[in-house]
Amino acid sequence: MNILMITQWFNPEPNDMKSLVFAKKLQESGNNVEVITGFPNYPTGVIYEGYKLQRYFYEEMDGIPVHRVYLYPSHNKNKWKRMLNYFSFGFSVASFNLKKLKNKFDVVYVYHPPLTSASAALRIAKRGKTKLLLDINDLWPESINATGMMSDGFLTRLIDKWCLRVYKKADRINVLSDGIKNVLIKKSVSAQKISTIPVWCNEELLTEKRDETFYSENNCEGKFTLIYAGAIGNAQNLSVFVDVACNLKSYEDIQIILIGTGTQANEISDRIKEKNLKNIKILGNVPPNRVVPILNCADALIIHLAKNDLFNITVPSKIPLYMAAKKPVIAGLEGDAERIIREARCGYICEPENIESLSNAIIKAYLSDRSELISMAENGYRYYLDNHSIDSCVREFNCLLTDLAKKENV
Repeated sequence: MNILMITQWFNPEPNDMKSLVFAKKLQESGNNVEVITGFPNYPTGVIYEGYKLQRYFYEEMDGIPVHRVYLYPSHNKNKWKRMLNYFSFGFSVASFNLKKLKNKFDVVYVYHPPLTSASAALRIAKRGKTKLLLDINDLWPESINATGMMSDGFLTRLIDKWCLRVYKKADRINVLSDGIKNVLIKKSVSAQKISTIPVWCNEELLTEKRDETFYSENNCEGKFTLIYAGAIGNAQNLSVFVDVACNLKSYEDIQIILIGTGTQANEISDRIKEKNLKNIKILGNVPPNRVVPILNCADALIIHLAKNDLFNITVPSKIPLYMAAKKPVIAGLEGDAERIIREARCGYICEPENIESLSNAIIKAYLSDRSELISMAENGYRYYLDNHSIDSCVREFNCLLTDLAKKENV
């Protein structure tokens, strides 16, 4: 089976879940996979070193043909630039010359968001006379409203209608949670064409080793270290941890380390300096191959989402990563994500954006016996193997794609 994969974000950008590792696994299952993507610029909005923005560029990554098309690089608070980023990629995909592909594709897989990618993929599938599998990781327009990129209004309603049209025209849809599935059903999308396959992590990067340089430079020895690694934006609302750090100043052995970039990063950095806090720091991005060794320096890991109805049906990709890394979690979550942590019995649940609740969860973890933390870590790892391993999830995706391809060839 020849699969055309369309995604705005791809390696070397930090989208390990539905990126190169996914394409390689599909190829290992006996398929031929080709990718149409943009030039890497997430999360800084700056084109990565080694790449030059142009109309088209072809490369192969671990045997996967990758076609890079033009987009306007941007990832900041300016909603018009962000929209230009999305629309420029969507236009480039919709007008892509299919003769550049190595194989005639049997089925199209598209990673959503943004909506412009899904809409362009519909056009590609129609031109190629094939079926489309739409993989929804974030609901639009709900997610762009929740992150503050856009406020509710005429444009939001227009995008909602556009989304519904794309959802209904897609041949199959996959979602990350039952909550998202229920929302789509309420929007009159057929339940029969919606599947739920959970998220996984890039297992190739898992290691038991810790980053000794990071461990030493950040004085982790003798400290109870909590680490967050990922996007630092409105959706995560990690600025609340500056207030948590203020609450925890009397616990001299506790330190919080936030790793990543995003729309809140500068604000958090400024607040840390303003309050002259020594028990919390914010660092920039690190290469993907350093993430797990750095996580291994922690006593517990942080997951947090802003308080919003949308995030009750969202499952952050770092949940499987933290579980697979065998670390207990401090989870400021509600809804589907909270349910997973409770089922796995792998961490301390607290109310998101509640300073006292978050502080108390951290103190509880700090005062816990080492054996209890180890037990939580082992629980999470077992839950990951049973429910989120990439091999089991890719088998389900392969079945969906194969079924679509067969229907096309009937």
